[in-house]
Formats: sequence, structure tokens, C-alpha cells
Amino acid sequence: MIEWPALAPDARQRVISLPIWDIAVQTEGRASIRVKTFAALIGDPLLRSALEMDAGEEARHKAVLSKLVQAYGIQLEPEPDYAMPRDPEWAWLVTGYSECVDSFFAFGLFEVARRSGYFHRN
Repeated sequence: MIEWPALAPDARQRVISLPIWDIAVQTEGRASIRVKTFAALIGDPLLRSALEMDAGEEARHKAVLSKLVQAYGIQLEPEPDYAMPRDPEWAWLVTGYSECVDSFFAFGLFEVARRSGYFHRN
């Protein structure tokens, strides 16, 4: 269990006002089903196992984000159904590429926010 830190009202407002939470939770939900669907097509047991672990990790990311938004009272739109992709290999490739782009911009933007004082560092 993660113990989310208490935030001062102004800090909490900055966090909850970010327009990313629905997208973040849904992205992890889609990533999990995409990787899991692709893994099912793989014949090599070791590679399939690695992909299944990755799908589980994406599901864990979704669970962590869901707990974060719950802890801070962030309201989300109802989640869509996460359909299995029609082309699992393409969905897996897109997911991997998207993960790289998301990480690059997310980590950079959070660092900019920290340096600017938008997020305070304890």
C-alpha cells in the first residue's frame, strides 16, 4: 500500500487541476490489454512470459494511478471498455513507441514543473 502524502490545499489544487488523469489511467488500461493480447500470440514460452509480465506491469501502473486519483479526490470520467486490438502486433508496437514518447515528455514536464516551483520538492 502506498501512503500518499498529505498536500497543502494549494499543492493539491495544482495536482488535481492537471488535465492528464483520465488520459493517464486509460492509457495504462489500453497498454495492458494490448501487451496481453500480443503475448498470447507468442509461441516461445520465455518471450511470452516476459510479455505477460509487462502486461501485468502496465495493469499495475493503472492500479497505482487509480489509487493516486482516489487519494487526492480527483474525479475521473467513467472508463471505457478496453477492447482487444484487431491487430495485436501493431498495437504492441504502438504501445512500446508511445511508452517512450510519454516517458520523455512526462519526466521532462514534471522536472520543468519542479524547477519552476509549480511542484514543491520536500
